[in-house]
Amino acid sequence: MPTYRCKRCQFLYIDERREIPFEELDEKFKCPRCRCSKKMFECLER
Repeated sequence: MPTYRCKRCQFLYIDERREIPFEELDEKFKCPRCRCSKKMFECLER
């Protein structure tokens, strides 16, 4: 399962632990920790 990391605060969004896969999140999604946009996340593994 993919894992995404916020480039600013290192928050991890792990798809298997969430109801909605990261790729399906709305563009309005913000990092829960630092409030950065979805564009600030990078994929670590697929």
